[in-house]
Amino acid sequence: MYTEQIDNKKTDIIFKHAKVALFATLLGAGIITYVLLDTADLRILLPWLLTVLVFNIARHYLLYIYNRDPAAVRNKRYWLRYFNIGALITGSLWGFIGVYTILTQPLHSIAVMVLLSGYLVMGASINYSIFISTFLAFSLPVVVPVLSGLLINNSVTAQSFGILLGIFFIYSIISAFRYHSTVTSFITYELNNSSLLDNLRHKQAEASQLNRKLEEDLVKLRKVEEQLRLEKGKAEELAAQLQTISSCDGLTGIANRRSFDEMLAREWNRAIRAQTPLSLIICDIDHFKPYNDYFGHQKGDMCLIRIAQILDERARRAGDVAARYGGEEFTIILPETSLENASGIAEEIRKAIEDSAIPHPVSETGKVVTMSFGVATIIPRRDQDTHKLITLADNALYEAKHNGRNRVVASKPGVLVEQGVELNG
Repeated sequence: MYTEQIDNKKTDIIFKHAKVALFATLLGAGIITYVLLDTADLRILLPWLLTVLVFNIARHYLLYIYNRDPAAVRNKRYWLRYFNIGALITGSLWGFIGVYTILTQPLHSIAVMVLLSGYLVMGASINYSIFISTFLAFSLPVVVPVLSGLLINNSVTAQSFGILLGIFFIYSIISAFRYHSTVTSFITYELNNSSLLDNLRHKQAEASQLNRKLEEDLVKLRKVEEQLRLEKGKAEELAAQLQTISSCDGLTGIANRRSFDEMLAREWNRAIRAQTPLSLIICDIDHFKPYNDYFGHQKGDMCLIRIAQILDERARRAGDVAARYGGEEFTIILPETSLENASGIAEEIRKAIEDSAIPHPVSETGKVVTMSFGVATIIPRRDQDTHKLITLADNALYEAKHNGRNRVVASKPGVLVEQGVELNG
């Protein structure tokens, strides 16, 4: 009954999250090129890499066009068909380089190729298995040529790699079917719940109009409500699974703004009950717009990913949370942390980013990427809310930017300074 609606919603999901899979493909292409650079025939390797890059850009453009307004897309099957063709071609490119590696390269390069094949297939089992046809269109051309080449190889080690890859592929197929079933069930439950709610309203209207059948209608209503409760419980369980997936920033992999707001509210309430300090670091990449203009957005995304990794590595304790606040701005929540300790952590991160020496030739602060940090600490009261802590940290960040950037500024304890100025980058 809901087949077309289910397929349309699944198409929206796969187009929304496919960017992660495309970035993973680019990363894998870079790795195998680096591994084969000294031993492979560059007349084969470099055209292959160029083809992968050009085709990946074309697929990114397809995603961009679709995701501008998914609701306005009429024939979504048409778009999905082209997406599947793209997945098939991409998988075939990987199958080609896999067979070339097995036939011409030493054993250590073959081992890397097997690992990359498994990495790509596992990623596809997460990102593409919303449609099994999409998952198979990508994974079969990746695995089958590599698996065949390994199994017919005279080397016992290569054959062992083939057996392990085959087992892993079977496991990935099972995982893909399970994930496909979970997403399909969730969407079906959502549509069914809407139908059940409409039915419930209809039954209630009949009960008010037909008093003589009140008892019979009430019994039916209880049955419908019980069924609705069970279905809602299942839908909530599936929603919780999807919420876990949606709590991460799609580019950097750390917590996103929505997750940050929820975690800050939770730690705020905990600090009120325990009357313990709660610290917040807000940091911003210096002169990031000129960086993007100079290097391009793809390089800018890679810079954001590296910065997020450094922040996440420094959020060591169980309650510490590193999150992408928006654009080039990040935050770290530090429960039960004094202002002095929070400032020390911020300084460690600032130095680690500077030491990472990400080139930034157009920065007015230095020749590498730097960040400015605002730190605030508060023991919250019940008559306050989280905006006070955010404002304190944001004002400290303003001061760090105003005083030359690439520095840590701690908010003055207990003072909420209202600033009417925004700094850009």
